[in-house]
Parts: sequence; structure tokens; C-alpha cells
Amino acid sequence: MRIASSLTNRVFLACTLLAVLSIGFAFYFVDERASSEAEVDLRQGLVEAGTLLDQYGATRTDHFTRLARVVADLPKLKAAVDTGDPPTVQPLAEEYRAEMDADLLVLTGRRGAVLGATGADSATLAAAEQDPRSLDQFSTFAPHARGVLQLVSVPILLDGQIPDILGRLTVGVFL
Repeated sequence: MRIASSLTNRVFLACTLLAVLSIGFAFYFVDERASSEAEVDLRQGLVEAGTLLDQYGATRTDHFTRLARVVADLPKLKAAVDTGDPPTVQPLAEEYRAEMDADLLVLTGRRGAVLGATGADSATLAAAEQDPRSLDQFSTFAPHARGVLQLVSVPILLDGQIPDILGRLTVGVFL
């Protein structure tokens, strides 16, 4: 016996097909609308997350810049850097790096020579090099084997009527 041979079977098949098509179209339109709304919400969430990430990065840079300025202004550090003696400066570099919770700390002297460095390799030392006579502070990024390193560098100044540059303090943190 064939499925479409009787009138009852044909009516049943037509009703079933009509019900399946109407439910299928309803699911299609509801799914399409829900998907487009979900995509809009996802885009808004990504924009908000990007904004928060930018704010966090700026806050973190500002934090380490302020911390570097405070440490660069310490009399103990200024006296050690003024000696120009690496064995005198190195223990302070290690101490201040631990206190700042930084991944890298480099102290350079008047002529740009490294007096103390902790957590640095040759590539990051090259990225940390700046004009030793510059009064500017800077922030930059450097590639490293462990990831991207953000460097913040501030001058170490001897206060007076004319500021005397003793060297530079460079702090690095991994992103």
C-alpha cells in the first residue's frame, strides 16, 4: 500500500507538512532575530572591554611612572648612583626592583653606562638606552623572550637651581 494512496493519508501528510513548515519558519525568524541581537550585545561588550583594557593600561603606566619618580628621588639611590660604582648600585637595584614588584630595573649613570641591572638581558638593556642628558621621562614597549615588556624611564636628578642629571632609572613590567 502506498502512503499517498488514500485521502486520509494525503490529508495527514498535508497537515504534517504545513505544521512542520510553519514551525520551521517560526524557528528561523526567532533564531535570526536572537542571533542579530546577540551579535550587537557581543560587539558592545567587546567595545566596553577594549575601553577598560585601555584604561587599565594607562593606569598601570601611570602607576609605574609615579613609582619610578618616587624611587628616583630617594637620597639613598641618588648617593649610590652619584658614586658611579656598579658594586655599590647593584644591591639597590635588586632591593628597589623587589619593592616595586617590577620585572626589570636598570640604573644608568651620567654617561649612560649601566651601573645596576636586575631582570634584564642584552636586548632589554638596548631598548632601555636613552640619551643620558635628557630630562624627559618616557614609556615604550620592547619584545622579550617571555612576552612584551613595557619600559618606563625617568631621570635621576640632583636638585638645585639648575638640575643636574645623575643618571636614569628604568623600570620594566611584562604585559
